[in-house]
Amino acid sequence: MKKIVKRTLITSFSTAVAFGASAVVAHADTVTVKAGDTLYKIAKKYHTSIANLAQRNNISNPNRIYIGQKIKTSGSTITATTTNTIHTTTTANNGTTINVSTNTTSSSTATKAANLAQKFIGSRYVWAGTTPSGFDCSGLVAYVYAQYGVSLPHQSAVLASTTTRISTSQAKAGDLLFWTNASGRVYHVAISLGNGTYVNALDENHGVVIGGMAASANFAGRV
Repeated sequence: MKKIVKRTLITSFSTAVAFGASAVVAHADTVTVKAGDTLYKIAKKYHTSIANLAQRNNISNPNRIYIGQKIKTSGSTITATTTNTIHTTTTANNGTTINVSTNTTSSSTATKAANLAQKFIGSRYVWAGTTPSGFDCSGLVAYVYAQYGVSLPHQSAVLASTTTRISTSQAKAGDLLFWTNASGRVYHVAISLGNGTYVNALDENHGVVIGGMAASANFAGRV
């Protein structure tokens, strides 16, 4: 008789953090996800970054991992000998510490903006919102950059036109990622964290989260 294994989806980290269990080491470089685990907690425990874990395990949405899933941790720790990478941490609204990998060639302002944006993980999505009480996608971008003296328009398509367009593979922490519809019009923007991950005000059901878009960004822009 075939056994049917029900994989329980762990949704956003803001919900999952309520559980107290931690990951169990399966062998030297792999952990098995248990109830209450999030990629953020695993990254913190193994002194690495969400971006590195997501890249190493081909995880497209860091907000979604599954009980029983194997997460490779070996080789993803950032060391002090790496000359072009710095390791920073930021604390989200619910107190969770998030490790972020950023390139030292990124501008100081961009790096600060990326770190600040993550402090609002868990905040509400509000249409046309531009404050910590509620953001929409471009409102989050405009707000965090404004804290460092950079004025950006609160509209995704206009915002895209003010940046220097680059490929998504070139995006570093603080660069912006843009999504377009079939006609080429920009309809969503996120702040890159580097290594293919990003923070964004996704929608009313999720608020500000890491990742979450069904498709990859169409292009990136440098402020």
